[in-house]
Amino acid sequence: ADFILARGTFSLLTESEKISAPNSRDMLDRFRTVMCDAKKKGGLKMLVSNPDLVRPDGDDSPMPGQLGNFYESLGGQVTYVGKPHSYIYDHAFDVLRRQFGITDKKRICAIGDVM
Repeated sequence: ADFILARGTFSLLTESEKISAPNSRDMLDRFRTVMCDAKKKGGLKMLVSNPDLVRPDGDDSPMPGQLGNFYESLGGQVTYVGKPHSYIYDHAFDVLRRQFGITDKKRICAIGDVM
């Protein structure tokens, strides 16, 4: 692997692990084990495309932002690209500028998934 993509916690588990993980604490422990192993094997970079720490629906399953924070605590290099980090907004503004001629950031309103 060249990097770790954290976009949803489901992608780190095999089908049998999904079934055998009875609660969120067990899932988080499994994710932490996977990340510790990745760090030991050369310290892959992590890209977090959804830096949320909690789920909007109240479910307590670990979110990609939590995984990124943990990987950083191991000394791993993490890049956050989703809201509220500037990378996604800078890219969106560049697209709006090039395609629609919008140059005033005051004319832009970003709406998230929870209001």
